Amino acid sequence: MRAPRLLALILAAQLMVVATAAAAPPHAGSVDRSFGTNGRVKLSLPGERVRPSAVLVQPDGRIVVAGTLVAPGQYSYRGPAFAARFEADGELDTGFGENGVARVASSTPLAIDGAALQPDGALLLSGTTTPEGGSILGAVVRLSAAGHVDEGFGSGGIARIPPAGVNPYPPGVQQLSHVAAMPDGRIVAAGSQDSFDPHTASEPYVVRLMRDGTPDTGFGGEGRASIGTSNPIALLVRPNGEVVIVGWDERFFGGTDLNLLRLGADADPSAAFASHSYRSWVRGIAASLRPDGTIAFVGEMITSPGKRVARRWIARALIGPELQLLERGKVATTGFVAATFDRRGAVLTAGPWLAEAEMPPWQIARYRDIRRHDLSFGDRHGNRLVNIDPPSGSSYTGTADLTGLAMQGAKLIVAGYSHPSRQPNDGQSLTLIRLNARQDESGPRLDVSGLPHRRCQAGTTELVVHARDESRTTTRAWIDRRRLARSTRHRFRTELDATKLKPGRHRLRIRSHDAAGNLGARSWTVRVCG
Repeated sequence: MRAPRLLALILAAQLMVVATAAAAPPHAGSVDRSFGTNGRVKLSLPGERVRPSAVLVQPDGRIVVAGTLVAPGQYSYRGPAFAARFEADGELDTGFGENGVARVASSTPLAIDGAALQPDGALLLSGTTTPEGGSILGAVVRLSAAGHVDEGFGSGGIARIPPAGVNPYPPGVQQLSHVAAMPDGRIVAAGSQDSFDPHTASEPYVVRLMRDGTPDTGFGGEGRASIGTSNPIALLVRPNGEVVIVGWDERFFGGTDLNLLRLGADADPSAAFASHSYRSWVRGIAASLRPDGTIAFVGEMITSPGKRVARRWIARALIGPELQLLERGKVATTGFVAATFDRRGAVLTAGPWLAEAEMPPWQIARYRDIRRHDLSFGDRHGNRLVNIDPPSGSSYTGTADLTGLAMQGAKLIVAGYSHPSRQPNDGQSLTLIRLNARQDESGPRLDVSGLPHRRCQAGTTELVVHARDESRTTTRAWIDRRRLARSTRHRFRTELDATKLKPGRHRLRIRSHDAAGNLGARSWTVRVCG
C-alpha cells in the first residue's frame, strides 16, 4: 500500500514543479520564441535593397517599419519609399499594401527617415526628395490605414516642401527626420537644412502642414521656418495639441545644448524656446512625454579629461512642462546608438558590443528610472546580445545597422538590417527580434526552514534560507544586530547558535535585494531557553 501512495506523492510533486515553472514569468531580456520563427522575423525583397529607417508599434500591437528601397548596384539611398506592416506575432499583414509591403512610386527619388501614425490609422512618412536639377526638398507622404497612397494628400500623395529662408537661392534640405500628427489633423515635421552661415553646417528646419498636405500658411513662411534645433530626436505631442521638438546642437566654442521648441496648437507660429547647456559633447538619442507632463531625455555623453581615454555616459535630463530643467545626471555606459522608454519610465538602450567587428552583435541594456543599470535584464551583467541576420543564401561580406527600438506592451522590438559593404549587388534583409522586457517590480520572497516556532531555541540549529526571485539576489541575515550570513545564492544554509544569546526573545531579520534593486524583507521571533 505504501508504494502506490509514495508514487502518487512523487507524481504530484513533479506536477507542482512543472506547473510552477510554466507559471513563472519569462526572464527579462530573453528572446520571445513565440514571435516569428524562434523570436525572429526576416524580410527580404528580391531585386531590391531594403534600407529601413523607422520602426513603430501601433496601439493594436502591429509593427510598422518604413524606409527606402534601392535597386541592386546603386549606392544612393534614394528610391521608392516603402512601409511594411507585421501582425503582433510577426507575420506579415497581407491586408496592408501589397502582401504586407506598401511602395510609394515617385517621379523624383525619395529618402525616408521618419514615420508616425495619425489618429485615423493613416501612416505618415517624412524625408527628402531630389528634383531634377533643383535643390533637395523636404517630403511628407501619407498612406491610408490599408497601405495605399492617399492621392488627395499634397500632390499625388506627396507633399514637397522647399527649404525655409529669404535668400532667392535657398539652401537644400539635409533631412526631415521626424514627423508627428497633431490632434486636429495637422502635421508637424522637423529636420535640418543647409546653413547660410559659413561657421555652421546646418540650420533647423520645421514644417507644418494642413491635414490635406498643403502648407499651414499661418506658420512661418508658407508653412516652414528655420527655428528650433538642427538635430531633432523627438516630436512630442501634448494632449492640448502643443508640439514639443526636442533636439541637440553643438556650440561653436565647444559643448552641447539641449534645445526644446514648443509650438502652440493655434495657427499663429508662436513658440517657446529653451536651451540647457552641457560642457561635454552630448548626442541626443531619445525623449519621451511622461503622464505628469514632464519630458524625459537621454543621450550619449562623451567626456575626455586631459589625455585620458574618452569615457561614455548616458546623459539624462528631466524637463518640466514649461521646458525648465528639473534635474539631470549621468550613468556609466559603454555607448549606445538607439533607445526607447517603457511604460514605467525605464530606458532601454542598444549599441554595438564590439566596434571593431564587421558584424558585431548589438548589446541591449535597461536602466530603471534613467538612473541605474537594471541587472535583472539579460545576463548577470545586465546585458543581452542580439545579432542581425544577413540575407539568406548570399555571399555576404558586409555590416549590420540598427534601425531602432520600440516597445510592444511588455515586449521590446529590435529592428535592424544587414547591408553589403563590398558587394553592392548582394541582397539585403530586414530583421526584427522580440525580447521579453517585463520589469521585475517585486522583491525576493523569503522563507526560513529549520526554525523552531513553538519551542524555545537551545544549542545550534541549522537554518535553510530561501530567497525566491527570477533574477540573482544578495541576501543578508541578522540575529538582533549580529550578522549571521551573507549569500548570493537563492538557497543557502546558516547556523544559529543559541549558546551565544541571552535567554529571552530575539529578532531574526532577513533582507534580500534582487538584481533589479527590489527589496524583500522578513523577520521572525526566536526564543532562547533560560
